[in-house]
Amino acid sequence: MNPILNKTFYVAALLVIAGILLYVSQYHLAIPVYVAGSILFAITRVTIALTHKNKRTSRIPYIQLLSASALLFSAYLMHKGANSWAVFALITAALEAYATFRMNQ
Repeated sequence: MNPILNKTFYVAALLVIAGILLYVSQYHLAIPVYVAGSILFAITRVTIALTHKNKRTSRIPYIQLLSASALLFSAYLMHKGANSWAVFALITAALEAYATFRMNQ
């Protein structure tokens, strides 16, 4: 992975985690932090999917795109005030864990 893209992914993941923790603690800047992290996360996943060339793991970037879209929908639900945002954040975590374990095989 590109080093800049790698660092962007880590920043996005930290922003998402910070947004979740701030939302649980009812801090007023939680939603913008979470939305910024999920947008950066989606950008990195789209970039990886467009540049992916390995035929052996060709389905994994599409799974990661699905997880990024679930995270964006989670950010939308968090912005709307629905409590079901956590379900889509967990779906994202499960899909990313699956993709990570499949990439390592």
